[in-house]
Amino acid sequence: MDHSNVSSFTAPADECRVGGDSPTRILSYWPQELKLGSNDLKIHNQWYNLTDFDHPGGPVALSLVQRRDGTALFESHHPFTKHKKLMQILSKYKANESTYGCQLMDERDDGLVYEWDGIENDEFVSDLKALTSEYFGTIAKEKGLSNITEATKATPARWALVMTLMISFFGTLPLYIHGNWFFIVLTPVLAWLTIANYWHDATHFALSSDWRVNAFMPYLLPLLSSPSV
Repeated sequence: MDHSNVSSFTAPADECRVGGDSPTRILSYWPQELKLGSNDLKIHNQWYNLTDFDHPGGPVALSLVQRRDGTALFESHHPFTKHKKLMQILSKYKANESTYGCQLMDERDDGLVYEWDGIENDEFVSDLKALTSEYFGTIAKEKGLSNITEATKATPARWALVMTLMISFFGTLPLYIHGNWFFIVLTPVLAWLTIANYWHDATHFALSSDWRVNAFMPYLLPLLSSPSV
């Protein structure tokens, strides 16, 4: 979905209703869409209302697919949980499309870019999940972790590196601002190294198992993380 023109977006008249009883809201721009208080999304051609679901990945992850087809994100971010169990959890939050008047924000976002039928039995998908589980399962066992997901997050050594780079970057800013030629070169390099070692992982929910940390960390460099960007 192209968000370059999002300021001019207007929701269709039969946009999803909040709570099923509220009047239809006409949306004029993306940030307002996230304030409606209802989290309706579509997965495998079925609408779900996850407003009351306490998602382990936090509300940020769910907001990415609000009023959108979230099949791709759903399938790619749950490698350690059986597909059947995931669908059982989702089944509790099925939304009646006719009651909610659900409609995608963009009709082109229909999830048909990929062929999803039979994905739970696809050999490639099964092999990929098995290899992923084996790799991180070994790490979890070596570190004595009971939750395999913890093995996918930043290690203490990685956190130490990130903190060292951050302190170095912010510590050189005064000299950079005062025009010291050495730091005019060094400070941008430290900024890039800092970003490369935490910003990407945090925005993909991979830095910490606490979604709050992943949500907060990128905002330390607001020029990259501003909601208006």
